[in-house]
Amino acid sequence: IIEGHSSTSSAVFAATYNSYAIFQQTIGNYDKTKLYYSKAKFFAKDNPALQVDIIQNLATLSQYQGEYYDAIILLKEALKAYESIYSANHPYYATALQNLANAYNKYGNPLKARELLENAVEIDKKNGLENSIAYTNKLHNLAVVLQETDEFNEAKTVFTTVLANRKTLLGENHPDYIYSMYNMAVLMQRMNDNTQAKRYFDEVIRKYDYQIKSFFPYLSEEEKSKYYAKINEAFTAFQDFAAEYSTIDPSINGDLYDFQLNHKAILLSSSKSMRNTIIQSNDHELIDMYEKWVEMKRGLARYYSMSKKELELAGISIDNIVDETNNVEKKLSLKSKLFSSNLDTRSKTWLDIKKALKENEAAIEIIRIKKNIRNDSIWYAAMIVTPNSDVPKLVVYNNGKELEGKLFKLYINSIKFKRTDKQSFANFWAPINEQLSTTTKVYLSCDGIFNKINISSLYNPETNDYILDKIIVHNVTNTIELTEEPNPINLDTKFNIELIGDPAFTKSGGDNHNISDLPGTRMEIELIDSLAKSMSLNSLTLLGSNASEDNIKKIESPNILHIATHGFFLADNTPSEDMYSMENNPLMRSGLLLSGSAQFFRGDHISFNNSHDTEDGILTAYEAMNMNLTGTDLVILSACETGLGEVKNGEGVYGLQRAIEIAGAHSVLMSLWKVDDKVTKEMMVLFYQNIFNGEDKFEALNLAQKKIKEDHNNPYYWGAFILSGI
Repeated sequence: IIEGHSSTSSAVFAATYNSYAIFQQTIGNYDKTKLYYSKAKFFAKDNPALQVDIIQNLATLSQYQGEYYDAIILLKEALKAYESIYSANHPYYATALQNLANAYNKYGNPLKARELLENAVEIDKKNGLENSIAYTNKLHNLAVVLQETDEFNEAKTVFTTVLANRKTLLGENHPDYIYSMYNMAVLMQRMNDNTQAKRYFDEVIRKYDYQIKSFFPYLSEEEKSKYYAKINEAFTAFQDFAAEYSTIDPSINGDLYDFQLNHKAILLSSSKSMRNTIIQSNDHELIDMYEKWVEMKRGLARYYSMSKKELELAGISIDNIVDETNNVEKKLSLKSKLFSSNLDTRSKTWLDIKKALKENEAAIEIIRIKKNIRNDSIWYAAMIVTPNSDVPKLVVYNNGKELEGKLFKLYINSIKFKRTDKQSFANFWAPINEQLSTTTKVYLSCDGIFNKINISSLYNPETNDYILDKIIVHNVTNTIELTEEPNPINLDTKFNIELIGDPAFTKSGGDNHNISDLPGTRMEIELIDSLAKSMSLNSLTLLGSNASEDNIKKIESPNILHIATHGFFLADNTPSEDMYSMENNPLMRSGLLLSGSAQFFRGDHISFNNSHDTEDGILTAYEAMNMNLTGTDLVILSACETGLGEVKNGEGVYGLQRAIEIAGAHSVLMSLWKVDDKVTKEMMVLFYQNIFNGEDKFEALNLAQKKIKEDHNNPYYWGAFILSGI
């Protein structure tokens, strides 16, 4: 509109372009952001104060994009402008020095950063700002730089002042205070004062856990992800510290295991569809109360980030709001057993896991640890608990980058080319296997590259057998699931199974992509349907054009949902922490192809054009997580590579499995690589025969795979499918 009016003033252009650039930056469109900041800067030439703010914004954008040298050039220009407008002794000039220092530090010049920060601190002192938040923030940045330049004693002195100031100005539960404690913990680790490091780490985790318990589970998926990304830096540092400190004091292994139990896959755990279930209850009083409670919790999340002075000026009492929120929470708990169970915090310990294990069983938590203190490398750690453990056993792999690189390629290429793999057992499992002398069943919670390996498929050349032959591997998202009630499949009169397969991918007319038909899946579905009906079990089939996205979305909580079709995962060539734009969200890049999908699926991308008003035949993982599968015992994704997705540290694979679990299913069977159609059909029939004969679903899969292995020894044929859940 403003561009269409010749009378629009430069000031209006500058302000509008600047606001529009900020919006584009928020949604991650950095090319447009830079364009409109540049336009805003040009039109603000007669308004030096606005122009310098725009220059600062441009510099911030450059840092987001990793262009630190460009940021430095811009910040130098801003610094000169601040000196001209306000003088070199003004607090604004000190803040500009701080911004420039941060850019220099990220550019790899901490000595220059220190010089600038010390100058900024002195300016604030001259202005009598020693008791201000701005001054304390500059001190914090100075302490970080001192730590990075190995001036540990000076850093400790400055961090001590920062902690005292932030405690007074912000309070002990403010994120900035906790973050300073985290930095002090890392500093103590670098100074080899492990006792103090552990004390600070314990306090940091305790405070973050308090915040998580207070409001985290009730944020939106996006809010939870962004919040967790901020605090995960401290959690990763604790894992790093604990793995090293274990050699000095093995008792910390228990703390590390407890930490995993209560934090691993926390985003997934908190995303279970509590809200949808309450909304669907049709209890209007409950729904209104729940929505009021959610708003109160969101308000608390905002208030915790405010300073004490800001809270006082706004007349806000956190204690009063907490009391009021707790009262609403108690009323909800009394009114909804479901709500109460979702509120149950995962405050379990490794001793609870030990108690849940039976003889000859073991629980294993695998952790991917990004090393930051000693060097920039990747470690993997396996924590093992058995019924006889005095403390969890810690097994460390210090070659994480190699495991994720050439060693994983060796494993997956051996599978694809049907070669006997005599190395991967030693690479991925042998150190753990040494701790499992009499174990016949393992509850395994994976992380990182271990999510892409079927442990059962590893071949031990010394004993000439596979792990499948000796151990039942029960995959779980988190071994805390051992403390939950098991979910056996009840084959009673209420049992029902819904079977979907052989979709009609191509529709007449339009531009259809070539998607190969799957006639074998029709036979698979018909055989399972016949088997179910022979047992007098309720069974419904959707084949051909009926195997549609619309029909699948109408499905409501069957005992078993079986979908036999093509799965897909589109690799992202531009990785990003922002998972909530259409392009970056891995849940939008994985899914299932159903009837009519050939018009929209293009092999390497999805064409969403003209598909907003009607279903496109592509069930993305993002859509699948909004299905109602509450109480569903088992979802079987009998399709190629349905287990693929984007691995997120400590959160598992962002893909179909995660989506199905969020939708409410207890367990998911999926595949890690392209599978042989004929053998898959045989194994699925065997699996169902075992299920219908009353076998536990994990035992049923193990027996089916062993039977297929009798005729097809290579794991390419039987090892693709893994079952995860409870």
